[in-house]
Amino acid sequence: MSELLRLPAAVEEKVMCMGEHSHGATLVTLTLRDGKTVSNAVMASGYYLCWVDGREIKKESELEFSLSDVTDAKQQIGYV
Repeated sequence: MSELLRLPAAVEEKVMCMGEHSHGATLVTLTLRDGKTVSNAVMASGYYLCWVDGREIKKESELEFSLSDVTDAKQQIGYV
């Protein structure tokens, strides 16, 4: 069963203001607290992280970072 993987509220609000790429999905690059970036992250409906770099993510434990460490998101140009 999938968890609802939500970003911190301030980042989530920023993603919600971005346009969607297709079918309610937004492609973003996430910035982490330590300055690292995570490209090709797909947000569903602006709320839920569902794919990272071509992999479907169903649980936070499948990520190499903690959702609470996400400090920013920038819209990425590309295909979802």
